[in-house]
Amino acid sequence: MSDLKELEELLVNAEVEKALELISKIDDKKAAAEFLNDFAASLMAQIGDYPNAYLLLKKALELNPEIPEAYYNLGLLLSEPEVLRVNSKNLDDAIANYKKAITLNPKLARAYYNLGLIYAYTGKKKEAMENYNSAVKNDPKNRERYDNILYILKKKRL
Repeated sequence: MSDLKELEELLVNAEVEKALELISKIDDKKAAAEFLNDFAASLMAQIGDYPNAYLLLKKALELNPEIPEAYYNLGLLLSEPEVLRVNSKNLDDAIANYKKAITLNPKLARAYYNLGLIYAYTGKKKEAMENYNSAVKNDPKNRERYDNILYILKKKRL
């Protein structure tokens, strides 16, 4: 069995600690990092397992700190209401991760969008509009998707 297949088996069976141990034996660290990022995204989306998703994303970035999607996913995780209830400082960390994702991939429209949402919710109109405009610029076909930022700003009368 290949190392990545074994890694997948361990993670599917919720043996995260064993999976993290196995990673040290995997030669292709970039492939392992991409796999961990993808698996963490699935954990968040499908079952809301934020603690294990967090561990996997941090490990993915340790293995390869140049994955913009991993920073995006970490920002997404840290800005989840359930996670923010535990520690509101996570919002600052979410912002930092979205910015890092954008630094690595300036065309990552959804990172601009989520950053714009955070700024809109926190009353930072200028920053919200800058990120809205960047999201639309980088993904003009989905402009309507990003209009939530405008709605929030209008609702808050900012």
